[in-house]
Amino acid sequence: CIALAPMLGFMGTVIGMIGAFDAIEAAGDISPSLVAGGIKVALLTTVFGLIVAMILQVFYNYIIAKVDSLERYGKRFHHVHGHPCKKR
Repeated sequence: CIALAPMLGFMGTVIGMIGAFDAIEAAGDISPSLVAGGIKVALLTTVFGLIVAMILQVFYNYIIAKVDSLERYGKRFHHVHGHPCKKR
C-alpha cells in the first residue's frame, strides 16, 4: 500500500502532462497559459501521492515497532515463566 501511493501520484503526473500536451496540440502553439493547467495537475497529484506515502510510512513504522515490542515481551515472558500450557 505504501508503494502504491507514489505510483498513483506518478500516474497523475503523467495524466497531467498528457493534458498539457493535448492543449499544445489543440492550439498548435506553445503558450504558458495552455500548459499551466496540465502541469499544475501533474504537480498536485505528485505532491498528494508523496504525502499519502509519507503518512502511511509513519504508521507502518509505528505498527512494526509495536509488533517487535510485543514479540520481545512474549519471548521474555516465555523465558521467565515457561510455556503457559505446561505444568511445573
